[in-house]
Amino acid sequence: MGHKYDDASIQIINNQVQAWARTPIDPYPKEIRFTTHTLRYNQMHWLTIDGLEEHWKRSDVTANVVDDSRIRVQTHNITGFTLTLSPELVRIETGSPLSVSIDGRAIEITPQRSHKPFPVSFSKNGGTWDLHNQSQPYQFAKRHGLQGPIDDAFMDRFLFVMPTGQGASTKLDTWVDQQRNDAVLQWWRQFRGEALVKDDVSVTQDDIENCHLILWGDPTSNQILRRIQSKLPFEWKGKSFRIGDQNHSTDERAPVMIYPNPLNPSRYIVINSGFTFSAFSDGSNSLQIPKLPDWAILDLNAPPESKYPTGVVNAGFFNESWQLD
Repeated sequence: MGHKYDDASIQIINNQVQAWARTPIDPYPKEIRFTTHTLRYNQMHWLTIDGLEEHWKRSDVTANVVDDSRIRVQTHNITGFTLTLSPELVRIETGSPLSVSIDGRAIEITPQRSHKPFPVSFSKNGGTWDLHNQSQPYQFAKRHGLQGPIDDAFMDRFLFVMPTGQGASTKLDTWVDQQRNDAVLQWWRQFRGEALVKDDVSVTQDDIENCHLILWGDPTSNQILRRIQSKLPFEWKGKSFRIGDQNHSTDERAPVMIYPNPLNPSRYIVINSGFTFSAFSDGSNSLQIPKLPDWAILDLNAPPESKYPTGVVNAGFFNESWQLD
């Protein structure tokens, strides 16, 4: 049974909510305590988390402004973060040093711009914190907006890319046809929108630059998959594919996954999957949460399930470098 509140209790709650609503939010609090499990949610006030040691484990940052020239930061499961420093937080004067202590290591910063907010990034290498070298080459790693899982691709502009060729396996082709048609239908049913759809031969450079590509089929049937197959973290040849040390036949099983697009690493590709909560979650948005991680192997012969993706044989997350451990 649920709680029953009397009128006096309801009034107390209403008064507190109204008091909170009248209180302005301080955009520059002197202390931040931030916990996350994913870089999808990585920012709070003047603190941004840039890298994790391992996704889906608790990650914490506490940042305190000690005085106008000192900041103390404590971290757990963090490999990089950025502080946006401003006159509302600390003294920003050209030539006047600031000290940032990270997990006990003091790093001195000398602002080059007077009285203007500026970002300062830090990274941990070999267990030691230091200023992040902005000239460092691009690191192929999970980062905000490019950290998975599969459903993350559907939080931004995406394009369903349909195969125009015949695949190596008739069984897989039949399964792909059903899955792709259902993905388009479910997007309309649950989100009331028409999904963008193109054939593989019609994908443009503009699409590659601005869309996550949802690729259906196999490298034999889908030209975009054929272009990138050598740069994916698994082997796919004819009717077989290999993930880790396991070989699978596409007459029996299908791979689904999310991965940075080799043609544009600032966007995703997704292989053979729409959003993973699909039809069994259309009764309540409380059920609309990811049901698969970064990759999975699905059994094409499994009977349909009502609450979870059908026929999951194996599934997992890529590591922070987008590789299989």
